[in-house]
Amino acid sequence: MSKGYRPSLLGGLIWLGLGVLLLLHNFRIGPDIWTLLGRYWPVLLILLGLGKILDYFLNRDFSIRVGEVVGILVFLLVGLALTAVSESHVGAMIRELPIPIGGTLTRPGSWLGDSHTYVEERTFPLESRRIKVENSHGGVAIIPGNDKELRVRLRKTIYGSEERVRNFAAQLRLSGELSAGGQFLVRTNRESLSTPVRMFKTDMELFVPRESQVQVVNSFGDLTVRNIHGKLDLTTTHGQLDVRACSGDFTVSNRYGESRLINLSGSLALDARGRAYIKDIRGDVTVRNEYSPVEIFDVDGKTDLSVTEGSVRAENIMKPLSVVARGSHVRLNNIRDSVKAVISHRDADISNTDADVKIESSYATLRIRNIKGNLDINSGFDRVFASDISGGVKLAGKGSAVRANSIKGPLDVQTTFKDVFVDGFESSCFVTNQHAGINISSQSVGKGDIDVTNNNGSVTLFLPDDAAFSISASAQNGAIHSGYPGLEPVRKGGDAMLKSTVNSGGSAITVQTRYGNINIYRMRDRRNDRSKF
Repeated sequence: MSKGYRPSLLGGLIWLGLGVLLLLHNFRIGPDIWTLLGRYWPVLLILLGLGKILDYFLNRDFSIRVGEVVGILVFLLVGLALTAVSESHVGAMIRELPIPIGGTLTRPGSWLGDSHTYVEERTFPLESRRIKVENSHGGVAIIPGNDKELRVRLRKTIYGSEERVRNFAAQLRLSGELSAGGQFLVRTNRESLSTPVRMFKTDMELFVPRESQVQVVNSFGDLTVRNIHGKLDLTTTHGQLDVRACSGDFTVSNRYGESRLINLSGSLALDARGRAYIKDIRGDVTVRNEYSPVEIFDVDGKTDLSVTEGSVRAENIMKPLSVVARGSHVRLNNIRDSVKAVISHRDADISNTDADVKIESSYATLRIRNIKGNLDINSGFDRVFASDISGGVKLAGKGSAVRANSIKGPLDVQTTFKDVFVDGFESSCFVTNQHAGINISSQSVGKGDIDVTNNNGSVTLFLPDDAAFSISASAQNGAIHSGYPGLEPVRKGGDAMLKSTVNSGGSAITVQTRYGNINIYRMRDRRNDRSKF
């Protein structure tokens, strides 16, 4: 301490005030210290500023030192973090986070001290078959009941000593009333209570008429619905949503929990951030999901899936399927109608479809097989494997490697910078490439023309030993090599040209390249030397 310098009382007052607040908090007197700090920590900065102003007028050393600057910055960061935590549901999220232990989902909140359970049950006369349920921090179950009444069982689980929670349990009540909108509203008075305990749960079980329209708004809890025939509007967070054996229209939202939707009749719209399992749906399905897997099976309706940074598995879809899967693994199998897919940055496996497949992809690996319709791909920097395509194949790509096998319809491939391999086609074949090779083989020709164009790359053709065709080939700044007797290229300068007819002609073959060679071999040469393909 410098001579003649008296320290400010500000630091002592701050420490004294914080100590008093913490002491009172330990004896459960006064407000919650953490909530108080989260809201009013900027007051400490105001006091610090007032202290500096006072030091100035008292002619004290009022310069700000490096340590004080660092301390203020750290204090700001801690204060902002306290504010964010106090205004969020982080604590509740941690308490309600399901952890699998021995095959059972357990929540950390259930470990916090003693718990006491109180059950309240009420029966309301049925004033409307449009029912709305509001709850939080607890589960909701909707079950068929009496057609003339609405019965609700409220299970209140409160953590703390028995003497502290008994009076609070009596204050926490269930209510039911007809709202202005014509819905019968069921909820608790949770929001109106100033709870003396840090945690409690309210689980509701509702017995409603089987033919009812039900809306549930829940958070931090499970939601279960069984055997209800009517429109369902269901929302929950941080819990499992399970709907089975229902009919009607379904609007479902679940954040940070698993959704299971099974054996439903009617249109389904799901907005989720969590694993989704959907099976046996008789109606159109729309799913929006983020960062989690989606599995969907046995749907008799149009299906629209949008998944970000997750995975998609769809099987046995009877009507058109649309998939937007950015950054997601995709597996589609046994699709009885057309498929449209947008895929990027992950693998995709599409097989056994009965109609056309249209794909827009980038930075992906596509494996496509056994397609009974046409295949249309708009590709960017992909690896594409297509086989057993009954219709035509059209691929417009950039920087995409292509391998196509057993193509029955017309084949049209355009790409750059990556090799193209075609093994087996029964119709016309058009291939264009740049800065990479083209390798084409077929056991038969005669059902369509072959047109191959390359730039800065070679072209290799393997044709049947007894094929009949006419060929026109030109290689600028390259050479032409032929394994067929009688096909002799003509060289002119640095170029090579070939124009001839084999076995009285047939399919027209046109091959041209720049800065590359053209190789024309018989299939026996390929069998003898597999390195050529």
